[in-house]
Amino acid sequence: MNMNELFAAGAKPKWTRLLIGTGLFIPSVDNALCRVRLQAGGAGGFPAAGTSGGGAGAMVEFWIRVSITGVAYVVGAPGGIGADGSKTTFGSLAALPGKTATGGGGQGGYGGILSSFSGSVDTDSVSILFSGALDGVSGGCGGYDSGGGMVGHPIPRNSPYATNNSGGAFNDANLRFDNGQGAASGGNSFYGKGGVNGSAPASDAYGAGGGANAAGRGGCIDIEDFGA
Repeated sequence: MNMNELFAAGAKPKWTRLLIGTGLFIPSVDNALCRVRLQAGGAGGFPAAGTSGGGAGAMVEFWIRVSITGVAYVVGAPGGIGADGSKTTFGSLAALPGKTATGGGGQGGYGGILSSFSGSVDTDSVSILFSGALDGVSGGCGGYDSGGGMVGHPIPRNSPYATNNSGGAFNDANLRFDNGQGAASGGNSFYGKGGVNGSAPASDAYGAGGGANAAGRGGCIDIEDFGA
């Protein structure tokens, strides 16, 4: 059955949500077609109120055929105060966690990235290597003197990796991607907003970053099992 036939037939999937921990996912039938969404754990904020929020974990999603023998999974735990989140895996595929701020000064924690670039660019040459091709979104960065980052914006605005062509940080308010949770809040995940300063994210904001001096939120795996 191809994708068009699957949806034309009005197939209704069996839906499963897996929370923090490890296990073996067994599909409804052998070689079941499944859509899987992995959300990594969010980081805790720096351990001092009013300093830096933690970054949110990345979310990746994909279609996969799953054998009746099952697939091992790990759902990423949250980062405690001043600690990184943990990655979420399904077989050989993974979503990367949010990072806590180091030192708490000048920037929030990095969000889990979906892909990465490396190399150099100058006026007469370009040398860039791109890695990562899964669908999904990067986690939002933690906030420092502004709110945490929105989903898809993992680099803190005062990071040395977020510079403009004059070498300065992106200080324009329109480039902060502020999540509206206030200064030193955690970054947003696909599932919800980061925690405000001093507080963890909401219980259903899987993978979101914690505010300064607060834990992040653990990840999850959502699976839609369409059977044969």
